[in-house]
Amino acid sequence: TARPSLADSERPVALLGFLFVPSVLFWSSAYSKEGLVVGFLGILTYSAMQFGEGKRGIGLIGIAAGGVGVGILKPYILFPFVIAAMTWYEVRRARRRPFHLSAF
Repeated sequence: TARPSLADSERPVALLGFLFVPSVLFWSSAYSKEGLVVGFLGILTYSAMQFGEGKRGIGLIGIAAGGVGVGILKPYILFPFVIAAMTWYEVRRARRRPFHLSAF
């Protein structure tokens, strides 16, 4: 698209510059996304803890907000988060129950 507006001597330099445009746009956008994802992940984690402590209403609202935020920007983070949250919940629940060898 820029070829007609450039002189023949300017084209190699312009092409070199155009090569870096997608990379600069991608990596500079990544810095913005990281900050947003960490913020949404904080909301998601705090809300999951609230849900686990019995505050179901506020927990579900925060889980929905944080989960949608993370899911839009970096959905692959949700899979390990769900595994970690389920593990935390089960360990926490197991600590409340008395341990009996008869269960084995």
